[in-house]
Amino acid sequence: MRSIHQWLGCEESGKPFSHCIHCRLPLLEIAEPWLVNKDYHRDECVIEYAICQPCRDLTTARISEESKEAVRNFLETEIDWGERQKEYMMMYDEVGRFDSCVACRKSRKEVDGFAISALYDSEGHLVTGPLPLLICHECVGRIVASLSDESREVWRRFLSEHFIGPPSGEFDVSDGGFGIF
Repeated sequence: MRSIHQWLGCEESGKPFSHCIHCRLPLLEIAEPWLVNKDYHRDECVIEYAICQPCRDLTTARISEESKEAVRNFLETEIDWGERQKEYMMMYDEVGRFDSCVACRKSRKEVDGFAISALYDSEGHLVTGPLPLLICHECVGRIVASLSDESREVWRRFLSEHFIGPPSGEFDVSDGGFGIF
């Protein structure tokens, strides 16, 4: 069984993320929180990155207000945060949060793909609250379906700026993008 640090570490190096994907600055020198986002197709990580809060804010500022509202609506109406927090409090460690989708509650083993997100404080400590979480591609698809074309283009631009070529395979992450919201 993978530890929380293995789940949230860089798949290539096996070490924690050290730099923001956008500004390229060392995360521990920025003195700001950061997010780690990873996207899996079946058991393979197809995208992974850390992004500092200032760079995330710059990116999300380009997302339409209607799309931001759609994401907020999904998070508020499709997830029973009170119940999830009770479950989280009873877990031995945070890795149990990656066993099922935060929204539909399907087991990670039942879905073809999923995304995980986690928040770190400015000193590099994992912050527990609503994050870390796992959300299945089906639920991400429901979110994406409510986004404006403009907002989807923000995500596509983010991918093209930070990753070499589009990922291959059956799952097209170019319509994803939950991680930057």
